[in-house]
Amino acid sequence: MKMKKLVAEILSAALCVGLMAGCGADAGASGSAVSGSTAPASSGTLSETTTEGGSVGVLVVTTQSQWCNDLISGVEEVCNANGMQVIVSDSQTSIDLEISGMENLISAGCKAIVVNCMNAAGLSDLCKEAQEKGIYIIGWSEELGYYDAMVVEDKPAQAGMVADAIESYINEKGLENPEMAAIWLADSNNPDTNAGQYKQAQ
Repeated sequence: MKMKKLVAEILSAALCVGLMAGCGADAGASGSAVSGSTAPASSGTLSETTTEGGSVGVLVVTTQSQWCNDLISGVEEVCNANGMQVIVSDSQTSIDLEISGMENLISAGCKAIVVNCMNAAGLSDLCKEAQEKGIYIIGWSEELGYYDAMVVEDKPAQAGMVADAIESYINEKGLENPEMAAIWLADSNNPDTNAGQYKQAQ
């Protein structure tokens, strides 16, 4: 019961970050260092704190993203308060490192893994393996196939937040007939993908 309560708190932290994704997600942005005692991992290796009481893994696309760093910090805050260590795996926008990072988190004996990934379908078998070992999986995409909790993002609301921010900027600058350029991921033309749904909403 204590583990379920802890995971619920971790999920709550993840949800708070997820709701902010519309105004803060930028995988190409230069992120600040992770606050607290967890440092970003490098070359697909693991970075961890030294607290006792079990561990929670966090797989992120890249620690060069402020959004990912905020996610790590949110999970770390909850875990530190509950005497658990945080193990971070930085995929560095590499699908190969993402797979090996997930394998490492499973091998490390994490009690739960927060999965923020690029290739969710490619991690399906590993998520199944993790669940069979009693590891609680928190994900962002149903393509993981095997998960215990899912962070559901409200893409129309996120797109609205971005639109409002753009409108405010235009009004503050007094711009007339402004033009905006947008760079989208390659899969944004597919309405079934995360990027496609967000593009359509915006």
